[in-house]
Amino acid sequence: MKKGKVLTKETLTKIAKYLLIISVFLLVFNLASFTLRNDDFFHYLRTGQYVLEIKAIPHEDIFSHTAFGRPWINHGWLSGVTFYSLYHLAGLKSLILFKALVASLSFFILFRIMRQKKVNIYPVRTPFNGSRPSEASNGVYLALGIILLAAIVVYPRLRLRPLIFSFLFLSLFYYVLHSFQHRKRNLLFFLPLLMIPWANLHAGFLAGFIIILIFCFAESLKLGVKKYFNRDWGSILSGKEIRLLLVVTLVVILTSLVNTYGYQALSYSFQLTGKEIFMERVSEWRPIDFSRIFYPYWIMFGLTVLALGLSHRKIDFTDLTLFLVATLLSLSSRRHIELFVIFTSPILAKHLNIILKKRMTFRPKAWLFPASLTILILIIAWTAIRLPSQIKIKEGLFPDKAVDFIEENELSGNLFNPSGWGGYLIWRLYPECRVFIDGRLLVYGERIYEEYGAIFRGEPPWEELLNRYKVDIALVDYNRKHSRPNLRDRLYESQDWRLIYWDDESMLYIKNLPQNQALIDRFGYRFLNPDGERMDVGKIEEVIGELKRKLKEEPSSFLSHHLLGIAYGEKEEFTLAIGEFQKALRFNPGEAAIHSNLAVTYFKKGLLSEAIREFREALHLNPDSAETHFNLAEVYLKANMPERAKAEFKKALKIKPEMQEAMFELLKEER
Repeated sequence: MKKGKVLTKETLTKIAKYLLIISVFLLVFNLASFTLRNDDFFHYLRTGQYVLEIKAIPHEDIFSHTAFGRPWINHGWLSGVTFYSLYHLAGLKSLILFKALVASLSFFILFRIMRQKKVNIYPVRTPFNGSRPSEASNGVYLALGIILLAAIVVYPRLRLRPLIFSFLFLSLFYYVLHSFQHRKRNLLFFLPLLMIPWANLHAGFLAGFIIILIFCFAESLKLGVKKYFNRDWGSILSGKEIRLLLVVTLVVILTSLVNTYGYQALSYSFQLTGKEIFMERVSEWRPIDFSRIFYPYWIMFGLTVLALGLSHRKIDFTDLTLFLVATLLSLSSRRHIELFVIFTSPILAKHLNIILKKRMTFRPKAWLFPASLTILILIIAWTAIRLPSQIKIKEGLFPDKAVDFIEENELSGNLFNPSGWGGYLIWRLYPECRVFIDGRLLVYGERIYEEYGAIFRGEPPWEELLNRYKVDIALVDYNRKHSRPNLRDRLYESQDWRLIYWDDESMLYIKNLPQNQALIDRFGYRFLNPDGERMDVGKIEEVIGELKRKLKEEPSSFLSHHLLGIAYGEKEEFTLAIGEFQKALRFNPGEAAIHSNLAVTYFKKGLLSEAIREFREALHLNPDSAETHFNLAEVYLKANMPERAKAEFKKALKIKPEMQEAMFELLKEER
């Protein structure tokens, strides 16, 4: 009887290596698979639909009423067509999976660059069969670790937007140039071919110029230093190879003009960076700071500096130039983090490998195969559990219910809207409604952007501006960043506007005009202002009536239960108030204001321990609330806990020093 082949330990180790590779890239796929949470995606989606239906690429704005007809450099039109084609074929879920696939492919290309850099980790001193294993089969573990770190660094940027294509194409450019530099394969002729789609997918194609020019500069300088000073700064291209690279660079620049906007596409990013107001207020253009979200970036930066310092004799000048340029760009603007990750990851892997190779050895263990298999099975199971909850639009970010109301009641006209909802409203409501503003800032320019800000803050002449732009519908959010009074207060107080719909995310006002009277009579709210806890005590029964009406329409509205609790509190019906606050917390346990108002109600009922518990929970959710610290201090005083009260007063005063007088008044009363 013929016996089957027995897998050797060496074979099992090789299988374990591939299992780990699959596991890591499945983790990367998971990292890139998260709920859709960026508004800009939607205007690209609507643009793609428009292009495919009309068979024309718009060169002027068609989506807004404020900038209608203005020039529009739609640099991501091909991304929009790609997005809409996938959406039309397989729905929104397919787009999130597609984005994760593109991100994973980009990281796999970086992984291949690391292998080209001979990131072979540690030499095996005791191979299973007594022979030295090849570098190709030995040790991918460090490279995989760097890939995971890189994925964590760039994770906040892996959103469903045209930028994901720049991540892929820049990785491809790096792979082609690195292969040419190390004479692995001459694929330079692919670069002009890659540039044509890239220049139509995203304005980030300029990063292709950056990397190819870095290679031209660094390789030319290395050749000159070798020729005239006999110094070796890394692997050197010949003069003939550098001339070929320069020719390809010129062709790449020329092929970038093969787009629907010609040379104007080249100037897009420079136009945007030239607008100071956009640089200050658009978060992705701000410099990197030391907030928690950027900790992985600083870890990667620190590791790279350390690795380069400890292996400085092995630094290739091209690598050094790539790292310095990537660092300068990423420090100046957080939108360049992905460029930093692409340029730096292979360099970090190479130099950590140089350091660790001298100090450590790797011996394959018998447990490596079962451990790798177990890890893969666990990751597959986790993916199966996690993925269904991630391939959707993030709840609570967009005014989907308000838009449903607009569509059901066939409202049309000019909108006023938050800029962060503009893309979503374009997707859902164009052409019946046109937006005031969205994320296409260059289309609107500084004047419209400043007017938008003035209206949103409720600053004069907000009403004149709304009239000038013939705004019929105002859809506003509950943004707490703006000081009071703001537009939401102005609309509520104005006789020219009426609230006809609201929910936990938005409020919808329409002009108080005869043609809108039927809608106002049917849906209008006369007494309730959902945006705030200030209520007219004289009209409290009417407010309660409107809140109960809303709860019949939407029983799961946490805001309705919260406001009803406040209204009952105004009537000193504390038991009913507590019940409503508890219902609100069932639907939204992470809202600090609900915990705080529940605590106040417990305090008024004399339930001090319950009040302390809820105030502490509110502070856990929002530790920077001076009012909550102050209120908790008051409860501690009543509970005869003076030391704890003193500590809370100190925290309140540190956040808001002007509360000192109120503190003294309270202490006088207690004495």
